[in-house]
Amino acid sequence: MNITVKLIQKSAFKYVCILFVAIISSGFIDKGYQKTNGDPLIEKEVSLKIVNKFSVKGNIKLMTLKMRIPITKKNKQQVNSLNFSIQPDSIYSREDNTYAVFRFHDVKESFKLEITGDITIYNMINTQNEDTNVNLAKYLMPEKFIECNNRDIKNAAKQVKGKNDIETVINTFEFVDSSVKYKKNESIGAVEVLESGEGKCTDFSDLFVAMLRANKIPAKTVHGIVVDARDKNPLHQWSEVYLQKQGWVRFDPTFRSAIYKVDNHYEMNLKNTYIETGEGRNDKEMEGHAVTFNYKTDSNGGEVKRKISFEVVSKQ
Repeated sequence: MNITVKLIQKSAFKYVCILFVAIISSGFIDKGYQKTNGDPLIEKEVSLKIVNKFSVKGNIKLMTLKMRIPITKKNKQQVNSLNFSIQPDSIYSREDNTYAVFRFHDVKESFKLEITGDITIYNMINTQNEDTNVNLAKYLMPEKFIECNNRDIKNAAKQVKGKNDIETVINTFEFVDSSVKYKKNESIGAVEVLESGEGKCTDFSDLFVAMLRANKIPAKTVHGIVVDARDKNPLHQWSEVYLQKQGWVRFDPTFRSAIYKVDNHYEMNLKNTYIETGEGRNDKEMEGHAVTFNYKTDSNGGEVKRKISFEVVSKQ
């Protein structure tokens, strides 16, 4: 199958991209970001509430719930408080993710589990790389859903390769944005989304990361929650790219990021709406899910239905 990659390169956008490339390649970029209306926006206070409602019928011998939870990450977010209406049996970390595990025994009545917190989220790009000790090998390898060694992915990546890494990143971002239409479905992976031209946030990120890895640029997927989301389900997936002079930089190919002029330089407008809960496309602990839940009944049988809801809003 031959795939021809067509980039939408409007002259004005291309001109801005070239200027942005020159600035970020030189290692200079302002830490401040701005909203569309121009108001300063560097940090934001956010309240988080996650409610799991369990409707129980019969006698349940054991119920187990596991989920990723947000932790403080330098230059990304500060978890000021995180409270559980029912304390987890364990909280543990593996690599860059932290998990809470709840076990409920001999359950006979419906109940709910609430998780609430106050989090400060930041929106910035480092002016110098603070992640120089990172082992980048795993962020260049193919994996399930991120098939960077696939022939079609490699051909597409080759056609958007720029003169340097940031130019390649911008070209790839523009290609994914212009080539993929949003559609809610089951995750299909980079190869299939390249062919079909449609997918949800997971698919946008998979294709973006796969094409960058095919061009030998370290990239990874990030999981989290969108603040002030219009959708009832604010769970989201985006990407991060490793740049030599800035370290890890967030890119969200699902929600188009604009490049705009501020005084005498250019910046990328990444909205300050992200609570990170973890990273890694194929998180073995979660078996590919945001939450894992299972239960066992006793000899008399039983049934549990779980419903999750979110309240994630900025305080200012």
